[in-house]
Amino acid sequence: VSTQSTGGPGEGRGQFNEPRGIAFNDCNGDLAVCDTENHRVQIFDIAGNLVKIIGRKGKNPGEFKEPISCTYDRWGRLLISDHCNYRVQIFDNNYQYISQFGKYGKSSGEFWGVNGICTHLNGDILVVDSDNNCLSVHSSDGRFISVFGRRGAERWE
Repeated sequence: VSTQSTGGPGEGRGQFNEPRGIAFNDCNGDLAVCDTENHRVQIFDIAGNLVKIIGRKGKNPGEFKEPISCTYDRWGRLLISDHCNYRVQIFDNNYQYISQFGKYGKSSGEFWGVNGICTHLNGDILVVDSDNNCLSVHSSDGRFISVFGRRGAERWE
């Protein structure tokens, strides 16, 4: 990764407003940064050059309301936790929208606070839901598999 400086506060290309999530693409060396309060994800190459900006504020496919976390899967697809739209969006390795999964709710497979996201070597997608106090497991195409964790009865549980 380049040692040059990228960023600074603002809404312009390469600037950030509360950046939170970051992910490195092992397939091509790209770096994705969740620019949370600008409601977008910015993609940089290994030299730190801005390659692409994904999204804007909204609720339609490819739009975000506070993207917080992102990860690349083994196929180079970018998965983004869209916190206030209660979903995960999936983009191909050219950063074109493919699909999404999730909706607001407290039942298994639904989200109330999509925060962290990662992928397992087998392709499963793991999503941390802070407000439902659980980790939700989904197949590589977003189909719900299982959930574990729950709110504890006492502090720190």
